[in-house]
Amino acid sequence: MSSTTPTTLLTLEGVSVTRSLADRDRLKALEDVCWTWNRGECWALRGANGSGKSTLLRLIRGELWPDADGGKRVYFFEGIPKTSPLSVKDRIALISPETQDWYLSSGWALSVRQVLSTGFFNELLPHRILDHAQQAHLLEVAQNLQVDSWLERDVRGLSNGQRRQVLLARALAGNPLALLLDEFFEGIDLDSSARLRILMRDLSREIPTVYTGHRNDGALEFASHEMWLEGGKVVRLGEVTRVGGQGSRGNGERGGGGNGEKHLSFQAREEVTRFEQVAMPPLTPLVQLENVTVKRGEKTVLEEVSWTLEPHQNWVLLGHNGAGKSTLAKVIRRELYPLQGGRVRHFGREGGSSWKLWQRIPLVSSEGNVLHRVSAAGLSATGKTLVASGFEAWIGYAPVLEPQQEEKVLEWMDYFEVLHLHSRPANQMSAGELKRCLLARAMVNNPDLLILDEPFDYLDRATKIKLTALISSLERTRFVLIAHRLEDVPESATHLIRLEAGRVLQQGELDWVKL
Repeated sequence: MSSTTPTTLLTLEGVSVTRSLADRDRLKALEDVCWTWNRGECWALRGANGSGKSTLLRLIRGELWPDADGGKRVYFFEGIPKTSPLSVKDRIALISPETQDWYLSSGWALSVRQVLSTGFFNELLPHRILDHAQQAHLLEVAQNLQVDSWLERDVRGLSNGQRRQVLLARALAGNPLALLLDEFFEGIDLDSSARLRILMRDLSREIPTVYTGHRNDGALEFASHEMWLEGGKVVRLGEVTRVGGQGSRGNGERGGGGNGEKHLSFQAREEVTRFEQVAMPPLTPLVQLENVTVKRGEKTVLEEVSWTLEPHQNWVLLGHNGAGKSTLAKVIRRELYPLQGGRVRHFGREGGSSWKLWQRIPLVSSEGNVLHRVSAAGLSATGKTLVASGFEAWIGYAPVLEPQQEEKVLEWMDYFEVLHLHSRPANQMSAGELKRCLLARAMVNNPDLLILDEPFDYLDRATKIKLTALISSLERTRFVLIAHRLEDVPESATHLIRLEAGRVLQQGELDWVKL
């Protein structure tokens, strides 16, 4: 039985959460969780992909209920014990990858001011008019979080780091009782991550906070307590001890920085079984860009970019948030077109079917995750359907498979170690599990070029090392990998292009020594 004090916010006593799968099987997402959250404590949830971190956040907020025979959840936010979250749910703010993806893919052109206004009512769209007091509070929050200069900008045009700042301001507009941050520091460059961690270090002293994450950024970590999850069970929890300003967890936890990760990924790569693929004639460049300029409205997002990808090359694309990396990826895939005077060739030719091109050059990105969680019919595809949808570049459903296609789906799911997700709906997968399914989906057509937009975001360290090795093992398929951090660069990368404010600052052969 958990002990409570006058400062207790929430207790979980032997709580379990079970989810139903598409094949009528059942998944124990959390099992026998016992935990007490007290005021003044900032908790970091740690664990591998699929360990139950995001499920626990949604249980805390009240979006999920414990199993009928699965323990007891009690809220003390209002000073008296309550087993129902209904009175506090809207005051416990959750910022998740799904929230950001929704604003990117919903089709609504919303200004930052409109997004912030939705925080007063815990809604995604601005349905209501703010009164004078709310307008004043919105401006105060925007100024405190330094987003006031963006108020009239389209939120879709911001960088990932800027959008996270806006979503935090949106949460604070509603005067939350607590903050829940799901992978809040992933998918952004180092400068943005450091800025947001410092900001959250200060905010967490005033607002009870729980956040998930895979990376330990040492002195920038601000949690007072940590909980480690494995297979839905709590395997360790307690206070964080700090030595010399760094978080130290002991108990056999493996640490390591960028160099260690590269060394491990290199070793792991040697153990991976490779697919036998037909070698591609090394004659024609895969992609050629000449004087490519792209504008969005009045803003130039790419300027005079010239670049060639040869069949034997793997490129890494570096740059801060807003540098133009994702825009360049969309130009390569012919999702965006350059202004007059710029030219883009694929396999030595201009023009042709974009749909066929997307099969030869698939894109795996965080922005696309939300599209695969829920289909147009409102249903979530299973892992197998999601992977099989890659044959026709569909979303949410798949063609009737020939025996050879069926075999290929299972082979690639096995390659990326997601066979156990065969029948699991995508909306019940962790962000890391979904990412691996999308990689398998991208490979079913044996593509010529794979574009990976931050492929290691939301992945735990062990999975990232393994996935780096798997990507490096692809013999026929080349890749262009967009990254913020040098530690995420596979050792199979051969060339580097660095963007800043839409311009090429550096491109050429990758020199690991100078990196």
